[in-house]
Amino acid sequence: MKKILYFVIGFLVLISISYYFYYSPKKEEITKEIFLEKSIQMRKLFIDEIKRKQDNTLNMAFILSQDENLINALKTKNKSLLNYNNTLLFLHDNSDYKNLWLQIVDKEGKSFYRSWKNMSGDDLSNVRTDLDELIKNPKPTTNISSGLFDLTLKAINPIYDTNGQFLGFV
Repeated sequence: MKKILYFVIGFLVLISISYYFYYSPKKEEITKEIFLEKSIQMRKLFIDEIKRKQDNTLNMAFILSQDENLINALKTKNKSLLNYNNTLLFLHDNSDYKNLWLQIVDKEGKSFYRSWKNMSGDDLSNVRTDLDELIKNPKPTTNISSGLFDLTLKAINPIYDTNGQFLGFV
C-alpha cells in the first residue's frame, strides 16, 4: 500500500514539475503569439480604414473641384460665390465625416476660402511646403498631418476650368 502511495505521490510530483517547466513557458509563448497576431490584425485594420477614408476624401475633393460655382469664383476672384456650410453640415449629419474642413487655395498658393474661418489671402506656400511642389506639378494627392492635438487626413485635388487652365486646389 505504501508503494502505491509513494508511486502516486512521485507521479504527481513528476507531473507538477513537467507542467512547471514545459507548459508554463509554452503558455506565455502562446499568449505572446496571440497578442502579436492581434496587434498585426489591428494595425492592418487601422491602415485599411485610413486608406478608405483617404480615398473617400479624395473623391469628395474631386467632386468639389468640378463645381461650376467654385470654378467661376476662382476665375473671377469672387469668394462670395462660395458657401459650403450646408454641404459640410449634411456630410457631418449623414456620414462618417464629423469634422470636415474645406479650404480652397488659388494657383499662387494663397488661401481663397476656408470653411472654418472667414480669413483669406494669406500665403500658404510659406507654411505648407507641399503646395510649392503641387503648384509646379498639380495632381491629386493625399497625406496625413499630425498637429499638437489632432491627426488630419488631407486630400488635395487640382481645379481646372473648361479650357484646362489650372486655377487652384480644393
